[in-house]
Amino acid sequence: MAGLGLEDAARYAQEIDGYYQQYVASTLNMSEYLTYTLAPLARHSR
Repeated sequence: MAGLGLEDAARYAQEIDGYYQQYVASTLNMSEYLTYTLAPLARHSR
């Protein structure tokens, strides 16, 4: 993600940690997680 120039990478990492905690607690909304994690990639062409 850093190579793509993701702004505020530290905040992004915190959000990912939060999703991991939800995963551990079996409360993760996979659709929400994928929307969040793939959004930065979706802005770039293949």
